[in-house]
Amino acid sequence: MIRKVILPMINSYLISDAGWLYPLHLIIMSKVYIMEVLSDLFSQAATLMLVGMLFVFAFLSLTILVIKNVIAPLAERFPDPVPVTRSTRTSQTTSSTDKQQDESVVAAISAAVTQYRRDKS
Repeated sequence: MIRKVILPMINSYLISDAGWLYPLHLIIMSKVYIMEVLSDLFSQAATLMLVGMLFVFAFLSLTILVIKNVIAPLAERFPDPVPVTRSTRTSQTTSSTDKQQDESVVAAISAAVTQYRRDKS
């Protein structure tokens, strides 16, 4: 009795969460429909991705061509002006007061180091 009555019922009907009985062929058809929809969506996504990548590639290629063919010759023809830098002080123009200030700074630093070493020990 179980093989003749119950197993065919189990094979032909499934119980959902709500407790309704669904024929098995409707569930299989819905899965096939979902797979068709998903494959259609994936093909549209792949097409959109390829179109986007081609657009970015074309835009970047066009940008490189414009830079090489238009901007580079203009940059060679009209270069940026080089700013002139003047040195504020050279080693030959040091005066005696600068030497005295340098000597006083060296003396102050050496006195500070000596005092630090004495206080440390």
